Amino acid sequence: MINEIYAAKSMDEGKKYMIARKLKEIRKIARARREVVGEIYEGKGLFGKLRDSYSKSQLESMVSGFERDALEQGINTEYGIKEYVGRKLKEVAKKCGYEGSGESKGDAKKKPGKKGRKQKKGSAKKPKKGSKKKGNSKKSSKGKSSD
Repeated sequence: MINEIYAAKSMDEGKKYMIARKLKEIRKIARARREVVGEIYEGKGLFGKLRDSYSKSQLESMVSGFERDALEQGINTEYGIKEYVGRKLKEVAKKCGYEGSGESKGDAKKKPGKKGRKQKKGSAKKPKKGSKKKGNSKKSSKGKSSD
């Protein structure tokens, strides 16, 4: 896919421009991710384990490779690329001996707290009896005679 984009085969100008903009955005994301990975972290945790096992340039090339893989698989959103790269980095860290918390975002337990107000059956507010405006319910007796 990336080779087709660079070669720009069988694409109209509008599509080329749109894809070029996407690639530019993705490069920005990649640069930011490489800077994050290259920062100095404490000697514990995922990035600490990676930093102990790989040099900064190795980590940068690894991250950019994962980003290219994500693009080839059709992932083209910032969030998707970030998640893909994070997953791959965790796999690499596990190979290096990183155990981690073993809990993903979806597996985390919900914190106890307020559950919201539940309404009992039949407890909905009912209008008061005297609150309705009554129209002229009395019929006029002009046309009727009692005689």
